[in-house]
Amino acid sequence: MARYTETFTVAKPLDPVASACRLAIQNGQWRLMDDRGWAFMGNERADLLSRFFRYPIKFAVFLRTPEGEDGPIDVELHGAIFGFGPLPKNNLRKRIGLLRRQIEYWLAAAEAEAPDEEAEARTD
Repeated sequence: MARYTETFTVAKPLDPVASACRLAIQNGQWRLMDDRGWAFMGNERADLLSRFFRYPIKFAVFLRTPEGEDGPIDVELHGAIFGFGPLPKNNLRKRIGLLRRQIEYWLAAAEAEAPDEEAEARTD
């Protein structure tokens, strides 16, 4: 079983990071199996033809606060795939990297929407 772990830090509160993770998983090529608010687990959506050539990836996303409640959030991405050697490991690394980019995209999209809501609140 090939395994891969990647961690990055986000300087935002837990709720926006959790919703960005949820959106990235639901709108991507992932199937969410368990949502605990701070931990997301699931696997990759794969059609029947692609299952003949490779196994779907199982993943887990954990949100941790290293410095207490108000500190930055550490996003830990864990992935596993059946098989060993360089091919499954590289495939796993690319897929987990894709999940990270999707989470970063939804974080940036939430940031871009926030000033518009503040401007609407000022005009009312």
